[in-house]
Amino acid sequence: MKDVGAALESIANTLADGVVDEHELNNTIPKLEAVIRECASVNYLLEALYKNRNTKGTQVGEAR
Repeated sequence: MKDVGAALESIANTLADGVVDEHELNNTIPKLEAVIRECASVNYLLEALYKNRNTKGTQVGEAR
């Protein structure tokens, strides 16, 4: 998550002046793609943890 914060800061710096040159584009796009992948991973993790919690709660309730 710290890497995502650093990547977002870099992206914000690139966009700050409203002008993106080729070097900035080539440097920023991979960082943006990494942020997107990380967000998708976190989304999957959160959903899995939630489903796992609900599954465990159901199993515990059934065991009683």
